[in-house]
Amino acid sequence: MKVTKQKLMASLPLFPTDEGFSLPGTLGEPNGNAPTLLAQVLSAAIGVLTIVAAIFFVFKLVSGAIAIISAGGDTGKIAKARSDITTGLVGLVVVVTAMILAGFIFTLLGIPGILNLGQVIGTL
Repeated sequence: MKVTKQKLMASLPLFPTDEGFSLPGTLGEPNGNAPTLLAQVLSAAIGVLTIVAAIFFVFKLVSGAIAIISAGGDTGKIAKARSDITTGLVGLVVVVTAMILAGFIFTLLGIPGILNLGQVIGTL
């Protein structure tokens, strides 16, 4: 199958501008800023995953606490409930540590402010 320039151009998304149509990105859109867009996408993804991890931790904590309360002295059930709470806590520590490391790495790369969770929550 031979790909011609016309077929390739027909498959690309075009965006209307004042001067006609252009391709997306900094090449097609002179005012576009790809690094800023990348930072926004990464910030949103990290923020959403952090919120999901926090919700998971709260769920594991509450379900473990309910399991301990309803264990009725059964050591096996109490051990499983403690294991659930520990799993949730370890997951939360891993997520917080990963956020700290990611913030440090992004600052070293010159992309500060990528982990602005307040902005991410505001855009959701």
